Amino acid sequence: MIIEFSGAEAEFKTFLGYLKGIGVDYKYLHRRSTEPSTTFSVETSHLDLISLGLIRNYVERERGVEVRVILDGKRYDMVRDYESLHQRLKEMEETDKLVRGYHP
Repeated sequence: MIIEFSGAEAEFKTFLGYLKGIGVDYKYLHRRSTEPSTTFSVETSHLDLISLGLIRNYVERERGVEVRVILDGKRYDMVRDYESLHQRLKEMEETDKLVRGYHP
């Protein structure tokens, strides 16, 4: 799963600190400069529903930044596509529980 962040480099560094603070492990991939902002990409092996909600709150608080999640080849905008992304992650968590033999 890839998280794309569009904004200034200083804002990106703050965002990385936020991810680390909420327990999201990531690996830095690359940066791509486009006017008027720069897009930075990180990869994470897991993003749970709680972390997803916390990231959405962060994006809604911060002005001038955009965050997208690329999952299964589809790009989700953290604000506009939040409900679809939330539903997809929920389905993935349920499948993972079934595969591991977890029964609620």
